[in-house]
Amino acid sequence: MALILLSFLDGNSQTTLVLQPGDSLGKDALLHGLSSQINNNYGSNGQLAASAWTFSGIPGVVRSVLEFDLSSVPNGATIDSAFLSLYAWDSNAGLGQHSTLSGSNECWIQRITSSWDESTVTWNDQPTTTIINQVAMAASTIPTQDYLDIDVTNLVQDMLDNPSSSFGFLIRLQNESYHRQMNFASSDHDKRTLHPKLVVNYTAATSTPEIINSDLEFSVFPNPASNSISIILNKNLQKAFQLQITSLSGQIVYEADFHSSASIDVSNYSIGAYFVEIYSDDFTFTKKLIIE
Repeated sequence: MALILLSFLDGNSQTTLVLQPGDSLGKDALLHGLSSQINNNYGSNGQLAASAWTFSGIPGVVRSVLEFDLSSVPNGATIDSAFLSLYAWDSNAGLGQHSTLSGSNECWIQRITSSWDESTVTWNDQPTTTIINQVAMAASTIPTQDYLDIDVTNLVQDMLDNPSSSFGFLIRLQNESYHRQMNFASSDHDKRTLHPKLVVNYTAATSTPEIINSDLEFSVFPNPASNSISIILNKNLQKAFQLQITSLSGQIVYEADFHSSASIDVSNYSIGAYFVEIYSDDFTFTKKLIIE
């Protein structure tokens, strides 16, 4: 499966988005800082490493970039939580597994602030990042340690709020002195269950009109009535309204401009039920009136 995308609503209208793309839809790349590799692209590499090592005695630093497609999260949404899960590289091949040979392999997860292409990005043209809301990853305790449910809520909220300067995550060592590293599976790994995963819980922004068909926004009295009625707007809204009274059959029996109050003679109205409606381009208030 190239992509797992689950979206559902709970009682608070919260949506959960689960992203774990495979090689066809995943976007990640390893950036190799060895002098002979700085212009090479590793966008299809199965590893996602943050490393400082020596290669035949020559030091080289490795970082990694990854980006998830957040386009389904609506603008203005609140990110209630976001958790990134990275799964350990499951082999001694390649760069090898987590190591603290020379000291702590603590890492940073930072927000990428410039665009990059998985198929062309290299160490020499790696994207820019910001330390704002960067997330620390603690040192590993075993070579095959998975890092599950890393809290990246603030980073993802920043990505949503600043789409023109947000292009995923960069993973790098906090101390890029060799020999130390973390190494995870990328979306190009042949085991789907090891692909990087992002779980986002968000609440979409809602625009609540100030007043919609509210029975509380104006008063009609007396009601029932037989001679005259008074209509008073309960809120001082600086708007131009129309006032209309219609019978149950839809016949308009009264129509006029309305400001904040009105007195209307209803003594010649037939006995029965009517609708009193105050409306403008933005609002409509309706009440039932009984004539007896």
